[in-house]
Amino acid sequence: MRVFLNGGGCGKQTIDTYKEINKIIDHEKPVLYVPLAIDETDHPYDDCFEWIKSEISVIDVPNIEMVRTFNEFYEKDYNKYSMIFIGGGNTFKLLKGIKESKAFGKLKDYIYSDGIIYGSSAGSVICGEDIKIIEAMDENNVMLKDTRGFDLLNGISLFVHYTNYRSKLSEEENKTLTERYTKFLVDYSINKGKVIAYPEEDTLFINEDNVKVIGKSAYYIFEDGKFNGTVIPMWDSKSKNLAIDTFVEKYNIDLSKSYAYGDTNGDITMLKRVGNPIAINPTNELVSHMTKDKFLKENAKIIVERKDIIYSLDCNVKILDLDL
Repeated sequence: MRVFLNGGGCGKQTIDTYKEINKIIDHEKPVLYVPLAIDETDHPYDDCFEWIKSEISVIDVPNIEMVRTFNEFYEKDYNKYSMIFIGGGNTFKLLKGIKESKAFGKLKDYIYSDGIIYGSSAGSVICGEDIKIIEAMDENNVMLKDTRGFDLLNGISLFVHYTNYRSKLSEEENKTLTERYTKFLVDYSINKGKVIAYPEEDTLFINEDNVKVIGKSAYYIFEDGKFNGTVIPMWDSKSKNLAIDTFVEKYNIDLSKSYAYGDTNGDITMLKRVGNPIAINPTNELVSHMTKDKFLKENAKIIVERKDIIYSLDCNVKILDLDL
């Protein structure tokens, strides 16, 4: 997984992120640009295309392709692209279109197959647990009911543009707006779950089970009605082990009778600690490591969901290495 989630910035705000992308991107493949969160009546896609060509000009790729409909986005072969750039706009419009076109599952497969995603604003929010977090900023005019996102940070929702001032508002109006957002985020963290709120200058780079913040502006964790300026990781193996130790001590849990579920290689240590390890739609890397571990090879189950059928496999399953 190589996902860049920006807080909604552009130009000088994002140049450092684009330079990081340029270090790892396949320079032989084009970028696929998805502007579909935007209402084209307000911002014609032709103008958006001219913007993106200038915006990511520091990234060395042969060309940029743009989709104009969600169905066109679904039909694309994502593996032909070095990166998919999902732009900002209305988050509810974006997620509804991705889900109704059936692109959601296809895009998730691309993400977990090491495809590079760049999300900006709405394109970042859909990668969190639930986009209800953004209803303080975006209107759900499309009446989207299933607001669950890709949940790439394991139960954490994302709030963008936080603490950024709007040029059309006075200083006092901007202050009031930030206070309103803060109150909303505090309430959300009490009733629904943890939130990372960050500004346009910052990007969260998720690289497998590691997360790096690109940018120097303050970002905040909202949890149980409290917030601070430090990101507390819960997605890497070290932090998961600490969390397990805490639960074992607090609730006197017998790990030999416990279940653990994972999908990437960052979960392997957690899987090895329980009596019932289960890999759900695992990456090739995770399965490869499981087959080399004596305990997991003998005890772990692999669950694969494809279309309308669910397979239960053991670690002796044969993996086809197709050189396409």
